[in-house]
Amino acid sequence: MTRPTLVGQMVVLAHLLVAIWLLRAPLTTGIAVFGATVLAAGALVGSRKHASYGLVAMLGAVVTASLEGVPAAMLVLATVVIVVAWDVATYSTRVATNVGQAGSTGRIELLHASYSLAVGLACTAVVLAAHAALGPIHSFGALAFFLIALFALTAALH
Repeated sequence: MTRPTLVGQMVVLAHLLVAIWLLRAPLTTGIAVFGATVLAAGALVGSRKHASYGLVAMLGAVVTASLEGVPAAMLVLATVVIVVAWDVATYSTRVATNVGQAGSTGRIELLHASYSLAVGLACTAVVLAAHAALGPIHSFGALAFFLIALFALTAALH
């Protein structure tokens, strides 16, 4: 396995710390820390499989946070940050594999992360605007918005 550059790794770690902060709820924190650890390990060693396992655990933390009553805005933002972290981890690994360790890929990884975050924030704005237009929604509604945002973000990134 070829490891991603330090830039890609730091972007992933920063996003995961933000996600853990957004998902702070009693049961959720442990799941989020576990998922972030697995995803970060995937990013650090260059394993897309481990990054994907971490993504699944982190999205499980979002679902748990929804059931614990975390506000919809926090859920949507956490989802965006988690998917961007996963996207940057897998993209950095692919670039490192294709270019090799001799190539300098830090700037392209940072540019990709910036574009992914911009797409994610645009999706967040749409979902939060729809949430505001529809009025207060309970946890089940927040979960539905989470799934819509996840689908839109994933479709936009790939």
